[in-house]
Amino acid sequence: MTNDFSAIFGDARALWRANRDLLIRVGGVFLFLPAFAMQLFLPPQEMKDVTFEQAFEATVQWAVANAHWLLLDRLVSLFGLVTLLMLLLARAESTLGETMRHALRRFPAFVLLWLLVSMLTTLGAMAFIVPGLYLAGRTFLIGAALIAEPERGPAAAFSAGIEVSRGRGWMLFLIAAIVWLVALVATGLAGDLGRAFDTLGGPIFGGAVGSALSSVVSTAAAIAMVLLQVAAYRRLAAPRQGI
Repeated sequence: MTNDFSAIFGDARALWRANRDLLIRVGGVFLFLPAFAMQLFLPPQEMKDVTFEQAFEATVQWAVANAHWLLLDRLVSLFGLVTLLMLLLARAESTLGETMRHALRRFPAFVLLWLLVSMLTTLGAMAFIVPGLYLAGRTFLIGAALIAEPERGPAAAFSAGIEVSRGRGWMLFLIAAIVWLVALVATGLAGDLGRAFDTLGGPIFGGAVGSALSSVVSTAAAIAMVLLQVAAYRRLAAPRQGI
């Protein structure tokens, strides 16, 4: 398991070096720009000196009021993830335009699986948290399983992703958790830098800088997660050699 863990990060690094330009272009359009626009133009939640119940109610009201923008942002970012997976797993000699057309055909199945995985991990997290963490690891490769084999439907991809992760659920969760934790720290630093820029150009300028930096962080984290999913799927799904 230790060998797989370090090898997956090494494979992801090699994938990044080989495909960096395309990953940045796709990530910039489908991940960075929507995240940046959402932070700039959506009205912020104002919650100061409120109870937990009041904060929860305010969050629900904010989400309902902006549901159309939140849905659009999620769909665009999910399409970006499908395109990135397609570039790394099934591109061959296809152009970027051809890859995006193939991604569009796989998009409904990917969204369906994303909804299923989100529901499972949320329910698992509600059951004393630990089951949700384990399910996050066991479902980590389902998207890659869908894109790697074009003939697979959602049900077959779900089964294949679960099978590949058998015995490796906690390792895969740890891989994802490393990305989440680094992104969390980096997002906090981005906010601090944005507030530091308040002194140079006022709160509007500082807010824009902070939003841009946090959007860069979220984009980098999403690309890193895709690279690790592809690297893990290729390594763990490959037939074992030897006795």
